Amino acid sequence: MVWSISGTQGQLSRTDSALLAAESRQAWLDKDYPTALAALRRLREAYPQDDNLLFNLATLYLETGEAAVSLRLLGELRSRNPAFPLVGLKMAFAALAAGDTAVARRHLKEPVPADATADYWRAWAYLSIVAGDTVAAIQFWGRSLREWPENPALYLDLAQFFLLQGDTVKARRELASAELFGAARGTRLIVEALLHVKAARLQEALAALELIKNPSAALEDHVVLLKAWLLARLERWKEALIQLQNIPEHHPLVASLMLTLRSAIHHMRGNFQEALRDARKALELNPGNAAAWLNKGVAFAHLNRLSEACPCWKKAFELGLMMAKTYLERQCY
Repeated sequence: MVWSISGTQGQLSRTDSALLAAESRQAWLDKDYPTALAALRRLREAYPQDDNLLFNLATLYLETGEAAVSLRLLGELRSRNPAFPLVGLKMAFAALAAGDTAVARRHLKEPVPADATADYWRAWAYLSIVAGDTVAAIQFWGRSLREWPENPALYLDLAQFFLLQGDTVKARRELASAELFGAARGTRLIVEALLHVKAARLQEALAALELIKNPSAALEDHVVLLKAWLLARLERWKEALIQLQNIPEHHPLVASLMLTLRSAIHHMRGNFQEALRDARKALELNPGNAAAWLNKGVAFAHLNRLSEACPCWKKAFELGLMMAKTYLERQCY
């Protein structure tokens, strides 16, 4: 992140600009995204031609899940300053987050600075996973580790990859490496909990999450979501709903996931109007949430509104949720 302001013309005094820059930086570190965004937007209004501010704003939008906005801002930066450091690589990550693998691949073919090659190979690993090429992904992660062998984030990537592959032995090995090189204990415990989930040890997974005391803002939403899901799986409905009381407004994608889970819990408790309400809210925040479309259809079906349920299941299936096909075949065709 670049925090200097290069513009010389602006509507803010030098002191106010420095204070706003410091505020945005601290809020970003604290994961207080609304405050960080507000400060950066105000600075950009005062210094619209400042490339550093534009890059920071695009990076922040990417971190908060607004990949399309980030990509648009990075495109604006690229058009006026093609040589800005890392803009191509950042556009590749934004495109990956937005689901546009063709754009990501195009930007990853551009030259990158020597000190950014670890992130370059890491991006290629993500692209390979999307393409279903796990062999290539492992190779690219290996190249990334050779460039930056003490990067804990890479070991966490590998741990989660092996977890999805069902290889818990390798996943635990990568977790140990991540902790050795400084991964936050909370992050390690989340992945540890996921290992227990993979082995159907739900109580052990919940116990691992309980060890996370005062999680950072970056981890808090993930801890809450996973705890609530585990409690729901254990049929501890009231406790799960208590976990989901405070839906985060600063991150629409996370809020959409939490509302989707709450919708499912309401459904399992027979509260179909509440299930429908939360599914609708989840889709307002993220129209591409396939699980929320499925939940919305299930709620409609239980409310004897099958004509409205079928289009929801069709949309969920179009978004790639294969489970929706069963509902369509049984109740709509």
